[in-house]
Amino acid sequence: PDVKAILNEWDDLQSTSDNFNRIRDENVLGKSSRLRIEEILTIFKQRYLVDASVFNSLVIMAQNGLRGQSLDRILYFNATQSDPLLHDVVTKIIYSLYQDGRVDIFTNEVCNKIYEWVKKGRTSKPWSYPTTQRVTRGILSTLRDFGVLQGEVKKRISPKYLPSDAFAFIAFQLYKKGLSGEQILSSHEWKLFLLASTGVERFFIEAHQEDYLQYHAAGSVVRIEFLYEKIEEYAKYVVKRQN
Repeated sequence: PDVKAILNEWDDLQSTSDNFNRIRDENVLGKSSRLRIEEILTIFKQRYLVDASVFNSLVIMAQNGLRGQSLDRILYFNATQSDPLLHDVVTKIIYSLYQDGRVDIFTNEVCNKIYEWVKKGRTSKPWSYPTTQRVTRGILSTLRDFGVLQGEVKKRISPKYLPSDAFAFIAFQLYKKGLSGEQILSSHEWKLFLLASTGVERFFIEAHQEDYLQYHAAGSVVRIEFLYEKIEEYAKYVVKRQN
């Protein structure tokens, strides 16, 4: 809700600092704590103000009424792109557990895996185990907020439906990174949505049938095409297709 509130109030004629000042002064987020507002704005900046074109497209979709479920999936994807640890916890831990038929997530199990990464120097800082525990709890809470997990204390994997419009927009983002059709189809990024590689093609076929993109596959040759080259224009198209 906080992210959507910021996007809905965003004025692209103002600078980031001016937008943030207005959000603070008008208490757009409805928070009683100034410190909490600063925490939210800091996280928002880290997650979504990385690429200007992508951010502009998020504003377009939020302010033009892209359905909530679709926008939620797109916001989740973009949050993972700017947070490598969040990304890896899903794609390397939760995805593996899910593929093994597990649905219950134990904090200590995830924490121990992250601590292995810490000892191998794969995290941003050499955290102590207590710090790793705190970081783990924060990550699992974030994934609960995004709907990947459910449960306040006991966490369970909760796969969310990925609508065609959200799937297509995320595919477009991968396309803009320079990935080929084959690379987009087999991208590890789909693990963020707990999709097995064999199931991704079905989503491309559905998106093709709904005119979000063009998908053609002949043997090992995969061609994925979009009507637009600019992500902002594609964002407008996605909203228009919905309406």
